Amino acid sequence: MTKDSFRHLLTDLYSYYNPEYIQYVDDLVEKYHRMEHSAVEMILMKYNHRNSPYFDEAKSTEAYMMSLIKDYDQGKRVLEGLTPQVTRKEKEEVVRKDYVEENAQKITQAVDEKIQEVKSDIGKTEEELKKLISKYTTALDELDKKLEGQKPVSHFDAVDIKINLFYTESEIKLPNKEVLASLGLGSRILVLNAENKPIGLEVKDITYDCVSNSMFGGKPTLEITLEKA
Repeated sequence: MTKDSFRHLLTDLYSYYNPEYIQYVDDLVEKYHRMEHSAVEMILMKYNHRNSPYFDEAKSTEAYMMSLIKDYDQGKRVLEGLTPQVTRKEKEEVVRKDYVEENAQKITQAVDEKIQEVKSDIGKTEEELKKLISKYTTALDELDKKLEGQKPVSHFDAVDIKINLFYTESEIKLPNKEVLASLGLGSRILVLNAENKPIGLEVKDITYDCVSNSMFGGKPTLEITLEKA
């Protein structure tokens, strides 16, 4: 193989696989002249390995390398002007990319639809809650109206309270009976007389009579005796 034929072969190989290396072709021709097979084999091993995007199994065979050298030795530049074809691997990558993009759109659409569905459910739940709140608010308002004006329930409603006051010096203003009934034996209180002077009183006795009135269907009697302290 002449140097010119070898130069054409290396130029076309690098144009095909890695054009940046064309600048080194002349040096490679001088280095590998008479070792054309080894040079072609090294180039194909470097650029046509199985992980290469342009891997072509046919180009890794001994028959292909010998055919390539023979063609160029006869002046046939079979690689001139050619570029690597998209391999099955690249096609798979393109298909996979398209699949991902297509499904990403579907997933995004499904997520958007689910979000709208959830928003709709939340809206319905809010409406139901508003109705329930309105219902219970109305019921509470009606209950308030029924209770309005009614006397508060007291635990002293079940008894009759009787106050025995042993103080005759002047009229005095006593607290209401329920306040007095809540005092214990020996409790002391300050009240005002008719002239707004303070008078001290003491609870001398407390009697809970469950018999007298009960015999006639009445309430028990709570008697509280007050004397001057």
